[in-house]
Amino acid sequence: MELEVPTRKFRTPRVYEQTVALEGAKLRQLFVLDLGHEEPTVLLTNDRNSSAPKLLTHYAQRMLIENALSDAVRFFHVDALSSAVGLKVDFDMALLVIASGLYRLLARKMRGYSDAHARVIFRDLIDMPATVDVTER
Repeated sequence: MELEVPTRKFRTPRVYEQTVALEGAKLRQLFVLDLGHEEPTVLLTNDRNSSAPKLLTHYAQRMLIENALSDAVRFFHVDALSSAVGLKVDFDMALLVIASGLYRLLARKMRGYSDAHARVIFRDLIDMPATVDVTER
């Protein structure tokens, strides 16, 4: 099997597929080797129509998004919010996504930082001492 992602280093994974029954539902289970990880990737889905390469590509794209959001949450400490009010948490999450996007925009403009995590961008580009003079003007 070959994945149609030209930028991917590991494009020819080995896949073992089987159907499993779980509480009356028939599911599709894939075990994938040679994706660049030591351990096999296990994928359990109810999508029985898509091809294995299409499923793997789709879930890989979802994982990239989830990993970026996870990194943003860890860096911006959304899990440490003190408010029990849902609206505030939703607003804070919206601000988190906006801040993460702004970090990504900054990283794109800086050579060598296009794939950097938010904490690295903060450490190297934002967290610097400064003197701020407040004057009448």
